[in-house]
Amino acid sequence: MNPQTEPGMTRRLASLGLLCALILLAGCLPQPAPALPSPQPLPSARALPTATSTGVSLPSATPSSVPTRNRTYECATAFQHRELRAPYQTSLGRKRYTLSAEELSEVDGTCRAEHLSGNCRVGDGVNAPGPAAMNARGSLGVAAAAILLAVVIVAAWGRQASQPPVKEIIPTLTNRPELCLTCHDGIEEISPSHPVATFGCTTCHGGDGMALDANLAHAGMYGGSNPADLSVVNAACGGANCHSGDPATGTDHIQRVTRSVQATYAGAISQVRHAFGAQADLIAQMGINAVQSDQPHSPGAVDALAAFAVSPNDLQPIQKFAVNCLTCHLSAQPIAKPYFYRSTGCAACHVLYDNGGLYKGGDPTISRTEPGHPSLHRLTTAIPYTQCDHCHNRGNYNLPRMTFVERTDLPAPATADATAQRLAEYYQPIGQYTRCEWELDCVDCHTAQEAMGDGNIYSNQADAQVTQCRTCHGTLTEPPTTMTITDPNDVALRQAQVNGNYSLQVGDRVVVTERGEKLGNVRWEGDQLVLTMKATGQIYPVPLVEGSSCEQKPDEQASHYCHECHAYDH
Repeated sequence: MNPQTEPGMTRRLASLGLLCALILLAGCLPQPAPALPSPQPLPSARALPTATSTGVSLPSATPSSVPTRNRTYECATAFQHRELRAPYQTSLGRKRYTLSAEELSEVDGTCRAEHLSGNCRVGDGVNAPGPAAMNARGSLGVAAAAILLAVVIVAAWGRQASQPPVKEIIPTLTNRPELCLTCHDGIEEISPSHPVATFGCTTCHGGDGMALDANLAHAGMYGGSNPADLSVVNAACGGANCHSGDPATGTDHIQRVTRSVQATYAGAISQVRHAFGAQADLIAQMGINAVQSDQPHSPGAVDALAAFAVSPNDLQPIQKFAVNCLTCHLSAQPIAKPYFYRSTGCAACHVLYDNGGLYKGGDPTISRTEPGHPSLHRLTTAIPYTQCDHCHNRGNYNLPRMTFVERTDLPAPATADATAQRLAEYYQPIGQYTRCEWELDCVDCHTAQEAMGDGNIYSNQADAQVTQCRTCHGTLTEPPTTMTITDPNDVALRQAQVNGNYSLQVGDRVVVTERGEKLGNVRWEGDQLVLTMKATGQIYPVPLVEGSSCEQKPDEQASHYCHECHAYDH
């Protein structure tokens, strides 16, 4: 049956079934009672026969008129044969009287009259209803069945009427029909890079795209509702033409992410193990999962990591760390509280959650009151600081106790405007920050290779980080390093197109890091270096150190050196 015509066919079948039920119900209406035979007079008690071991014998009985079997009566006529009765209790507490075949020749007329009127129950040695009672009971039974059938049909009809119309798509990438949007009609397209007309739903999510039952449709989905979870990301998002491609084309996202510090948590693990004597130095030996590098590595990188595990010989703090403190890496399930809601894997950064974890999109199947859902069904590289802060700046670890201590100053006062809220919530109130560190978002300074990894396995965040103050501001003697884009297939052009909040084209001159990664959102416009925020599109001029009165030393690039003069007092 074609799914698109199935609802109409179901409604027609339901109508036919309802009509049949009504016909059945009409056939159960009360019918005129049949004419009863004239009752025969009862014989006197003196003329009654005597009981024998085989029943009752009547000297005057005519053999042709004697029924061949005994019957059981529950009527007044049978009660009058007191000396012949053999009473016993029925399930209703009534007495029953078994009359022999011969006796029936005398009492059958009257009993049968009462039987037909429904006042007596008679049967061949059983407690069977009489014809009138049987007719009434049968009518009631058929009527009840007809009513039940009608109710079921109307309920099914109503349920079908409430079902959304079947909506079919045939993605060009698979050329296979999918019915997912029948239920998820109104859901947001995941991104301009993954148009539903091309990818559909099951290419990334898996599941059965032709099933209309939720359980059947969702069986076999990658990562439940999150195909970007690192446990399934290769199956859901991998492939040479997708996200596990060639490093030379910048499409090796999965390889890079799985080796990143955010995925391995190698820095925290090595710090704790070193502090409590489990390893001799801070060079990482273990990560959340075992990983290995297959490329020449940068300074500070290591060849491989073993999977982190504790042993009975490890000190108690290390064992407590394993239990209490592994909530911050990309594979960890988030803390189910406001400000902590997020997804896992690639979606931990690229799928935005608001602080309350509530869905605000158009999918009718996703609750808008149940926390724990993304704001929208959408991937983005326009990542605001609030998304980063679902993991960062939400508290501190108490190392002696190996517990996480949440911030107590959240949320910001209800009267705070956007600027005051940003100042209150961005960072913990224990540090100093320059204006650009709180006015800009994290992704405006930290590059994709810093956050997602560059393919190397680093022991800590410091080894992975390359962006410094002079990357954008230069030094007293040198302007920031820049490069002109000449290749139309440059990764920086693709990043700008995917982001959508800043533009870039061949011929633009952009800032580059010391490892050669381009910051496409920081470029020269005329004689002014400008930065465009990736999350909002807001443009800031970038002041240069060269030619200024800044006392910066080229070899002092850690942010705390700049804080000595440029800390923002709020």
